[in-house]
Amino acid sequence: MSKRLLLFPFLLLAGALLGLTGCDDNSSSSDDEASAADVAAAPTNTPDEVESDGADVDLTGEWQRPVAPSIYRLRHTGQSIQGIYYEPNDTNVLGRIAGFVDGDDVEMDIVVTYTDGVRSNFVAHKSGTILSDDHMRLKVTDSPIALGQVQEWYRR
Repeated sequence: MSKRLLLFPFLLLAGALLGLTGCDDNSSSSDDEASAADVAAAPTNTPDEVESDGADVDLTGEWQRPVAPSIYRLRHTGQSIQGIYYEPNDTNVLGRIAGFVDGDDVEMDIVVTYTDGVRSNFVAHKSGTILSDDHMRLKVTDSPIALGQVQEWYRR
């Protein structure tokens, strides 16, 4: 919890610096179906992936789930990650990302804003692991949408 409290001011600063640019946490489809599809689409981990410490992996770049149009565009500097979230198919979804990396552990908050006036804005917290240079597994640990969902993210 103390890491999350330290992360909040950084999230506000990153949001102010980055502005709003697209965000999606698969709110348009069933959370259970998407989670099951993520797990089904995930390759079996190799021993190298399981034993990777992730410390030398640069997460900078675009990341996408194979079962959803969501895209994270991340910038990784030191232990800090920040970026934007967007859905190419839904221009009414905007998001900002801020988080940190500690070894192969990843923590991030995503501030999701809807511009259509119909859906409610929210903040999602995700925790996970870097499995390889181009694969990370994140679990939604705090969110009104997709809570508990395990998501496989791959570099585009």
